[in-house]
Amino acid sequence: ELKPDKEAKKLAKITDREGHMISAFALRGMAGKLGWERGEVLDGGGFTDYNKRFEQADIIAVIEHSGAYVPEEDIEVAIKELHFCKVGKYGGYGYSKSLPLSDVPAVLLSECWNDYHAIAAKGSGFDAEWEKKAWG
Repeated sequence: ELKPDKEAKKLAKITDREGHMISAFALRGMAGKLGWERGEVLDGGGFTDYNKRFEQADIIAVIEHSGAYVPEEDIEVAIKELHFCKVGKYGGYGYSKSLPLSDVPAVLLSECWNDYHAIAAKGSGFDAEWEKKAWG
């Protein structure tokens, strides 16, 4: 269970599983099982995140990965980060600027942190060469 200290709460993202490798199909399957949806398909036909909406809290949780194309092939992707944005305040390719973790309700933060770790655990673990092996 996540219990961030005061320094961690100042952060706007969680990256302790960055570089953990997982197949695109395992990522899709685990994310879907936990209630996450594929993010927006970008120019070029690829996507780089899964998101989970918490409408009552006005928050979207986002797990970023190195990227995959649509239609998906079972390539190895790297988990990157978990961050949170406000619903409806769009910028960039669909999400607002990341919220400080201190602005995310503790229960929501813990649930998403656990999902982030559970998804990473389905992969092959950390790979120091992940940036060379992953698509994005």
